[in-house]
Amino acid sequence: MTKNKIKLSGGEITGYIISGLIALGGFTLAVLGIVSRNLENIANPLRQANDKLAEAITLGFQPLGALILLVGVILAVIVLLVVGKRVDVEEEKQARRAQRFSLEQENQTETTL
Repeated sequence: MTKNKIKLSGGEITGYIISGLIALGGFTLAVLGIVSRNLENIANPLRQANDKLAEAITLGFQPLGALILLVGVILAVIVLLVVGKRVDVEEEKQARRAQRFSLEQENQTETTL
């Protein structure tokens, strides 16, 4: 059995990296929101930043981080779907070529007999 080589395009790698960084940023914000709420000192800088952000956009670190994480995951799923569709199309092309080749081989063997 031969093992197929995995081919990654530059756009695919870029999409994975960008979506991963976005998801990581969202996760980091969510963790910072949890940490800011659980620190004993009420006047800590994280809690103050979280409160100021909540005043400005009505979302604290946790909900904003969850939304950004969700955006990163959605982008990764889109990249996976696009790449999966491309791979399916290539496999279909190879299957059709193999079928045409086998039909040509059968026709050649029939004509030589």
